[in-house]
Amino acid sequence: MSQPNDQSSLPLVVENLHKRFRQEGVDIPALNGVSLAVPDGDFVAIMGPSGSGKSTLLHVIAGLTNATSGQVRIHGMDIATLSDRRMTALRRRQIGVVFQAFNLIPTLSVQDNITLPVQADGRACDLGRLLRITSLLDIDDKLDRRPGKLSGGEQQRVAIARALLPAPAIILADEPTGSLDSEAGQNLCRLLRTCCEQEKQTILLVTHEPSVAAWARRTLVLKDGRLVGKIPSSDQNDAQALAAAYQSIIQA
Repeated sequence: MSQPNDQSSLPLVVENLHKRFRQEGVDIPALNGVSLAVPDGDFVAIMGPSGSGKSTLLHVIAGLTNATSGQVRIHGMDIATLSDRRMTALRRRQIGVVFQAFNLIPTLSVQDNITLPVQADGRACDLGRLLRITSLLDIDDKLDRRPGKLSGGEQQRVAIARALLPAPAIILADEPTGSLDSEAGQNLCRLLRTCCEQEKQTILLVTHEPSVAAWARRTLVLKDGRLVGKIPSSDQNDAQALAAAYQSIIQA
């Protein structure tokens, strides 16, 4: 997919990103010069084996971990230039994060869990948007329940609704199907694709599962902290063909 010349308008631009961790006096590289750009309304999957740097990449993009060098820009804003307070505000408004763990507060209702980030930002909740999103995710009849009364798939949908509600520039999904069975995982992927198509939501998802990546519009492959290839568009929506293309890239 061709990119606009003016990348300041894009939801996400990553340029030459490096991240090293210090362990027992030794630098351990996690990211080695990752660059990518994600246009509005795109749904990008990043596949890679365990230890390839997938989660580290999402954590750096979300501002949860500082990069060693390189840039992450959200709609042109270099997040490394932001104070902790401004980064927190940017994350609440422009970056929705969905983790493998649902991170719901058990004592709050589903509705209060969904609206918590908006309320914490001191903004009024758009009830019309809340109802549209929860209806899209098929949890509009569960707003008064506590998370403990929901299935795993329903709890993950609550987490997605929480990320969607502020209308962020981008949603970052870190192995979102990892705590779900295969059927619930596929249903979740279908809902993410629907959010992309109906809400025009931009999504960056990391996974090691071809059956998950096949729901995205394009897939990039990460190995040893580097983007080493992309899945041919002809294989993108066929999980078996995608798996074969992925293995070919990883083993090259």
